[in-house]
Amino acid sequence: KDCSDCLARSLLNLGIGTGDVVGIQLLNRPEYLIAHLALARIGAVLTTIHASYRLAEMEVLLAHGSARAVICENQIRDHNAAEVALELRSRIPSLEHVIVFGERISNTLDLDRLIVDDSATELGSIPEPTDPFLLLYTSGTSDRPKAVAHNFEAMLSNARLSVPEFDVTAEDVILAAGPYSHLYALLGVHMAFWSGATNLLLESYSPSLLADTIAHGRPSVMLAVPAHIAACLNDGLFDVRDMSSLRLVIVAGSAVPPNLMRELDRKLPNGTVSQLWGMTEMQAGIYTRPGDDVEVAATTAGRPAPGVE
Repeated sequence: KDCSDCLARSLLNLGIGTGDVVGIQLLNRPEYLIAHLALARIGAVLTTIHASYRLAEMEVLLAHGSARAVICENQIRDHNAAEVALELRSRIPSLEHVIVFGERISNTLDLDRLIVDDSATELGSIPEPTDPFLLLYTSGTSDRPKAVAHNFEAMLSNARLSVPEFDVTAEDVILAAGPYSHLYALLGVHMAFWSGATNLLLESYSPSLLADTIAHGRPSVMLAVPAHIAACLNDGLFDVRDMSSLRLVIVAGSAVPPNLMRELDRKLPNGTVSQLWGMTEMQAGIYTRPGDDVEVAATTAGRPAPGVE
């Protein structure tokens, strides 16, 4: 909280405030969650940017949202994220600030410094439930990506009401196998905010890194997509890594093969599986519950989340 409040004050000092859109292109690291909380505290709006996006995709999103700032890695593999963000600043009139994690380049701001620079700036009142919270873009599987604006009330109430459905408590450790640029991964974060659970971070995905993180980080709840699970099963990683900490694995994001769910359930000595269906437009829509039979989770996406018709 101290870190996010410091960053919130730094952002206010840059002129970023209520309703201003800020893009984030970071890996799953603590700074992502610090920035998420800081933006929420001052009523600014987070727009997520996938790590795979380059200049063309980023320009469409940031220009459409009239983003005021970008918080990004210096480099993501072969993607010079900071340099691309600087180029976009010269092309998008609203874009004023490029804030960089890692080695800072000229004409950018240092994220680490903004997190520790504590000023006397007052944070002011907290946002209202109906204030804008997230500006997300669909993946464009059936048409061009479209913008989806969410307020605090819709997103956080969906997570809050899902906490008891998944039996999440402050004792849980939640791991998202996918990036926080996807709303599905942020669902785990939002449930942790409500329950007091711990977020275990996987900076970026590979089958071996995921399996190692499970074995050493000891998560109790994991959110993954079928491709994550299939790769680990195909490589035999769940046979040679300790899976005993997992009490629940939630699978979503694409069509789930029933046999994959059955096989995953067999690999969990102390856990079970759940299938979830959601959308960028609504977060968690329907899902099976931990007490459901594995055949229910393998062959259906369950029943509506509380408050969902």
